[in-house]
Amino acid sequence: MKRFFTTLLMAFLFVAMPLEAFAANHQFTDIPTTHRFHNDIQLLLERDIVNKTDQFYPGRVVTRGEIAELLAREAGFSNPPTNTKFKDVQRNHPRSGYIYHATDAGIIQGFPDGTFRPDAKLTRGQLAQVLSRAFDLKATGKVSFKDVTPKVSSYEGIQKLVGAGITSGYADGTFRPHANLSRGEVAAFIARGIRAKENVVSSEHVKGTLLVGDDIEAGEYALFRTDAQKTVRIKNDETHHYTFETTLPESGPLFVNVKWGYVIDAGAGLRYMKAEDYLSSGNSLTTGGHYRIGKDLPAGTYKLEAINKDRKSFYLVQRSSNPFDSHLAELRFEFPGTAEVTVRDGDYLFVENARQVKK
Repeated sequence: MKRFFTTLLMAFLFVAMPLEAFAANHQFTDIPTTHRFHNDIQLLLERDIVNKTDQFYPGRVVTRGEIAELLAREAGFSNPPTNTKFKDVQRNHPRSGYIYHATDAGIIQGFPDGTFRPDAKLTRGQLAQVLSRAFDLKATGKVSFKDVTPKVSSYEGIQKLVGAGITSGYADGTFRPHANLSRGEVAAFIARGIRAKENVVSSEHVKGTLLVGDDIEAGEYALFRTDAQKTVRIKNDETHHYTFETTLPESGPLFVNVKWGYVIDAGAGLRYMKAEDYLSSGNSLTTGGHYRIGKDLPAGTYKLEAINKDRKSFYLVQRSSNPFDSHLAELRFEFPGTAEVTVRDGDYLFVENARQVKK
């Protein structure tokens, strides 16, 4: 029976792989692998932040409407026709839903005259302000630019981008806050913002194996994938009876509870940190991931809404983070739409392609 549930859990964890592989295999005809923004653009493609079209047009200048769409999609919002508070964005505007959600979430703002100006070109200074809010950047950098003084309206946002390692400006010591941005440049900025957000707390990198009780102490850990590593294997080195292998989430951690004698096979490399350190960093249920109930989310019933209506959304509730206790899991597959999940203190909740809309 235990073997049956373990097999069932493995099938659940691998259900999203064909979709991820499809996104990863798609190539824009104007973005060869040698393009300097190739990896950044592919990251946005895999996260469904940009569409799978024939061309990406990396040199095209970005507008305010486009950045509202990109960051709304990054946050998990969809684009139903929506009435907005802006007189130049009616319900029938092709981005009305995105603009409504992006402004309602405080990511981007309109103008005092009641307009949003969706077709206005975006500047580097404006992008800095928008990204600092979208990714909730806190730390400020120490780099000073010749063309950015405290009197510049985007000064604080620019310094936060520097503090997060998202930008260092140009080689001549300027930031050029009034310059426009291309789609390729914006993709790079957003991709760096995603990476900065998902590494709020520094974690250790390891290649090869980790022996619990020797290399690390027993306990709960959060495991993160790297570019080189997408799977992880864990075994009980004392009995050799159990082998656990699964795909690491594209974003966020996989929680495991390991005891003395267990071996974590990191293969080509992964990052890890104590689960309590990750959870205490303020992570919450937004667009999916793993959550420990009673630590980073209170117990109760949550309503979930699918992010991408073209993909299946699903969740898993597990009473233990120990991969060998997979028989304690309740499996739920949710198709695009909404679902409710009830969790208790001590549960682990795994969510994919869904966000919390209310409790």
